Amino acid sequence: MRIQNKKCSSLLIVLFISITLITVATRASGNSGIIGGGLGGFNIGFHWFDISELNSELSSGSSGFTTFDNRDVTFGGMGYGIFNKIVLGGEGQSFEQKKSTSNYYQHLSGGYGLFNVGYLLLYKSGLILYPTIGFGGGGFDLRLTEKSTLSFSDIINDPKRESYLSTGAYIITMGMALDYLFPLAKEENSVGGILIGIKLGYAYSFSDSEWKMGDLTITGPKIGMKGFFLRFAIGGGGISY
Repeated sequence: MRIQNKKCSSLLIVLFISITLITVATRASGNSGIIGGGLGGFNIGFHWFDISELNSELSSGSSGFTTFDNRDVTFGGMGYGIFNKIVLGGEGQSFEQKKSTSNYYQHLSGGYGLFNVGYLLLYKSGLILYPTIGFGGGGFDLRLTEKSTLSFSDIINDPKRESYLSTGAYIITMGMALDYLFPLAKEENSVGGILIGIKLGYAYSFSDSEWKMGDLTITGPKIGMKGFFLRFAIGGGGISY
């Protein structure tokens, strides 16, 4: 639960920062000769996670658990402001996958939030190209539930039928983003419209073997966000130049 609360807090902070930066950048972009603006939208994509140690533990145990996929679909949001070619923004991503065996339900989920810093390499005919470095944090939640038909009394008398564990880590990312702004409204030195984009990058996480189960601290397999990611975005915004 603590990790879940941290993830929610991170996503809310990222959303607040992104909205603030977009607002400030949009107001600042009215200065002649300065490239500025604000853009944002929703993300969907893939992230290849480092969960090999977790899968090794699951497959080697006597309970008959199955392994999770190291590639997962991610959903989230992003936003950034441009301040004379400096790109500042944030994003938040979430993911989950479910597995099942004859005796258990398995559920692995998580999320992370990032503050991104970048530099505008290209703005031409609606194309926006910029590299980014991101800093943030996130975590994983693992839930293992025994399959059985129970009454409420059964659960009260023998509650050891589900395990819920969580772990977190700090994250650094490096990526390259290419966006395109479809113009819907144009003025002499500005344009606004619909944004579509793609971003490819790599994430590194400072993970350890500490897991939480309620108030208990448990040493377990290392698991992290380390790996490549690919994301697609759709949204909107405006640019002044």
